Amino acid sequence: MDRPVDKQTVSAEQLGIRDLPKGWRGAPLSQMVASAREIVRQSQATGGSGDPRLEAALKVLEFKEKLDTKKK
Repeated sequence: MDRPVDKQTVSAEQLGIRDLPKGWRGAPLSQMVASAREIVRQSQATGGSGDPRLEAALKVLEFKEKLDTKKK
């Protein structure tokens, strides 16, 4: 079950990046996290092929981790 924080949207500015990948703008945090995990997994499987979404994916996961840490 999604927690309210997972339904919030996150801007590029909040993540400290210039722009979000297409499809992420306006998406709930939970969806962004799922996509980010998949991007990281694919990048690791291909040896870091230089996916331009990788930086944003790592920032999303870092942001989510910080939110989870604050809740504890």
